[in-house]
Amino acid sequence: MKIKKSIVCLLLVTALLLSITACSKGQSGNAGKAKSDLSQQKNTEDNSKSSNSKKPKLKILTWYAPDVDINNDPTYHDVVERTGYDVEYFMLPADNPGEKLNLEVSGGTVYDILKLAPIDYSRLVSQGIYAQLDDVLATHGKNILNSISEESFQTIRKDGKTYGIPQITERPNIDACLAVRQDILDELSLPVPTDLDGFYSMLKTIKQKKPDMIPYTSDNPFNPIILSAFDLYDAWPERNGEITWYGKLPQMKKYLTFMKKLYDEGLLDKDFSMNKSDTILAKFTSGKAAAMPYGWLRAVGTPEALQKNVPEGKISLIFPLKDENGKAGIVPAGFSLNNVSGVMKKSPNIKHAVSFMDAKLDPKNFTFLTLGEEGVTYKVEDGNKYRPIMPEFTKQRGNAYAYLNGFDEKIYPDMWLARIWRDPSLGEAFETLNNKYDQYAVKPALAYMPPLPAEGKYIQSLNAFVQDTFTQFIMGVKPMKEYDDFLNQWENQGGREITKERNEWYQEQAK
Repeated sequence: MKIKKSIVCLLLVTALLLSITACSKGQSGNAGKAKSDLSQQKNTEDNSKSSNSKKPKLKILTWYAPDVDINNDPTYHDVVERTGYDVEYFMLPADNPGEKLNLEVSGGTVYDILKLAPIDYSRLVSQGIYAQLDDVLATHGKNILNSISEESFQTIRKDGKTYGIPQITERPNIDACLAVRQDILDELSLPVPTDLDGFYSMLKTIKQKKPDMIPYTSDNPFNPIILSAFDLYDAWPERNGEITWYGKLPQMKKYLTFMKKLYDEGLLDKDFSMNKSDTILAKFTSGKAAAMPYGWLRAVGTPEALQKNVPEGKISLIFPLKDENGKAGIVPAGFSLNNVSGVMKKSPNIKHAVSFMDAKLDPKNFTFLTLGEEGVTYKVEDGNKYRPIMPEFTKQRGNAYAYLNGFDEKIYPDMWLARIWRDPSLGEAFETLNNKYDQYAVKPALAYMPPLPAEGKYIQSLNAFVQDTFTQFIMGVKPMKEYDDFLNQWENQGGREITKERNEWYQEQAK
């Protein structure tokens, strides 16, 4: 998802890389134990070298991770020590990674492990590049099988056979809401809206009382908070046992009609079709707009920027609006496949490659390799609240995500929050939104669906076509009577094939 990509991007960009060497357990202790500790450290290093000498050096091709010294990071050195394998990582470039991958594969370069985006994994599986791993996992992958759910494995199997280790997104979470100026609501004696009538009334009153202010600014014809009021949570919901696109449901025409009403009455920013993400943020924090799309990722710096320009400015959150039956919901970010680690069929080290990935998921190693040492890089509060100890967490485990080949799905979603809480304002915003997770979260029908061929062929151009056309409906450039013609075009531009393909995948998962 777009927002999910933004989250990952922020985490990568904000990571601070310092070149340090992680301290081994044998190095800790007081001065009186120094000689004993040094001896223990030497024995550990000697044992590690002896263990490594019996194992092959593994070559791993992984996707791009910015600002990571992939073969000289503290996590890298700990991975080598804990697994007993000498490994060398090779990273795909940020630009045109698929082109580089194709050159590597077609040129005959052999890697032991390929950690790739799902779309690249699917393509290489169809080309027969990967080794089948079912038998090897049964004998050398007990930690992998104990850590990763059957549901996750099912998303990446081909013809019932396993060719990779799936890594889903870390934690499904509500990442979207609307921000509204609470100080303006207080001034006008308005409540924070919870349904469509309340939302419209709020915008209408702001327009009447503050004619120079934009009641609601946006950069997109879609907004999940407003879509909720029309029972439109999932873009590809299940209806009567089949998957359909929500644009084909009658509620979508009602949604577009409502948005057109906002536009016609000056309640929706007249420039929404030209706005960018930074544009709407600037309009809101400068005091020109009263409400905008928001989320926990955007919370960093936004309240401070608003108060700098509008000292009395305060922010409240608008959660998914209730429909006429009092129901509200939103599909969380994070029900998706992040990457897949497979072993090349030509690798001479198939069992060792699986053993290496399995060792990282050994309970004795996983928490240490992911978070570091408790009391040094992280702490645990109230049983399962993982919090970073800064700046040591970022120094020693800021790039740990780059070394994952799947994770323990039972505990890592909570552990992952330590990364979020490196910025307390980010952690607080995340917690505020997700305290209401059980109230609003709707699991998508196509959760963890991998990239499919028709999607890869059509989805980008089809999404652009939908966004452009819906914008035209809202602005009145296209009359709503042409909606059926639009649906026919949607079908003919790939929608029919995508729908068929997704239904086939959905039915296969239901077996």
